[in-house]
Amino acid sequence: MKQNLSNVASTRIQSFLLIVLLAATWTVRAWSQPIAFIFLGIITILVFIRAPKMWSFPRVGVPLVIVSFASTVWAVSAERALLEAMATFLIIFTGYTVGYHLSAGNIIVVLRRACFIVAAISLFLYYTHPRLVTSIIDSGVLIGPATQKNVFAYVILLGFGATLFSNWTVKTCFIRIVQLSTLAATLILAESATNITLAGTLVIIRGAVAVSMKGKSWSNFVSAVMWFIAASAVLFGWLFVEIVLGMLGRDMTFTGRTTIWQNGLILWRDRPIFGYGGGFFYVFSDPSLSFGYEASQVVYEMSIGWALDIMHSGFLEAAIYYGIIGVVVFSIMVITFVIRSIKVFCNAPTLVTGWLLAIGLTLPVTLALENAFRTPRFAMLAIGLGCCAAAMPPRNKASLDDRKQFDGPLVAMEPC
Repeated sequence: MKQNLSNVASTRIQSFLLIVLLAATWTVRAWSQPIAFIFLGIITILVFIRAPKMWSFPRVGVPLVIVSFASTVWAVSAERALLEAMATFLIIFTGYTVGYHLSAGNIIVVLRRACFIVAAISLFLYYTHPRLVTSIIDSGVLIGPATQKNVFAYVILLGFGATLFSNWTVKTCFIRIVQLSTLAATLILAESATNITLAGTLVIIRGAVAVSMKGKSWSNFVSAVMWFIAASAVLFGWLFVEIVLGMLGRDMTFTGRTTIWQNGLILWRDRPIFGYGGGFFYVFSDPSLSFGYEASQVVYEMSIGWALDIMHSGFLEAAIYYGIIGVVVFSIMVITFVIRSIKVFCNAPTLVTGWLLAIGLTLPVTLALENAFRTPRFAMLAIGLGCCAAAMPPRNKASLDDRKQFDGPLVAMEPC
């Protein structure tokens, strides 16, 4: 009985940490994000003091944390680089711990409920007080409060995916339809082509997972079909890229991204080995700050006509922040998550492992097209690594006994 109560307490604490982590990475306002991360840090320290065995840290994330803290030595702004390093550590540390000790099924439940509430509130404000949740620059596009459009859309996408991979029964069918419809409507009003496309991808993966659960022969057949569809999509997109982008309401520049990336490469060439240090774009998003680097002018003086404080590519962002070393260690984290999510699903094809596979397959795409650090995308990378580590067979009995203290890893494959 005592063990069960301990498990319940652990689940509630980890669920709370998950919500706080997403809230901290949700906001992108200059005044609010430091406050959010300070709050996350305080909560993390208090929980760690209360239950130190509840915490874990991924070895694959250690190099990125080391590089981020080391970058304060050569960074354009040591203060901003230190804040970035602390945020990186907190996200990896807390995210991995939540993913490792909280069951994947519980993570799906938390994401489904929390994101549905966010979507419902945003839709209500959109029709009652639109100025609070819309963008003036993007002609009234739904962006959510205190955040940025693509970050908001990705949070809604997380809820959409969690609802898709939840357990649909006769009793829950109606509420699932309401949740899914609300999230889909919010996603459409956000007008993020990347996340809308990924939502369609999640639907395809959900169908493939359902068929794969029927048996191994079906699994092999679906795997072959998925590879064929993926190869066909890449070929079609390459041959008819202009038509595909036109269907999504975008142009050949991916809404100015190619121009941003070109200018980003110019910045990177000046410091290819070590980069400019963490938080570089947030330093130069304020024109009043001057450190004598003329190359930084390209950040907010570009032909697309709007100021830039993000790189719109997590991998290029890592290269500019931390140089070659940074982008390599960041890429290793992403690749590790993708490979492990595939292995976990192949070992036990269920709805929950299917959700983990869907996150693993779609996350690299959004990281390639959107910024990564201090966003829910980076948080989901850490959470995903924790889930995969929990689902993999333990190396020894000691680690198994340690994991039994919490309800996450050993029941992570149960449908929610």
